[in-house]
This record gives sequence, C-alpha cells and structure tokens, in this order.
Amino acid sequence: LYPDQALTFLFISKAFSWAWLSLFQIQYDRNLFLFHLFLKIIMIIFYSYNTLI
Repeated sequence: LYPDQALTFLFISKAFSWAWLSLFQIQYDRNLFLFHLFLKIIMIIFYSYNTLI
C-alpha cells in the first residue's frame, strides 16, 4: 500500500465507525453485542495490516 492508500483506509474506517457509533447510540441494547464484535474485527484487521508491513 502507498501512504495515501493507508490514509484513505484509515479515513474510511473512521467514517464507518462514526456512522456505527451514531447507530449504536440510537439502538443501545440491541447493538451492544454487535458493537463489541465490530471492535474485535477492526482490531484483527489492523493487527494483520501491521503484521504485513
């Protein structure tokens, strides 16, 4: 990945997490498990991304 592609990936992931947080605040109890699962998936993606470098 080029540096600009990495920054684009970070921006897209942040925008998606912001949208997910807004949805999470609307439906708190329903999305509690999905929110933690989403965080784990993001951590796995960033871990594998940093390992490839």
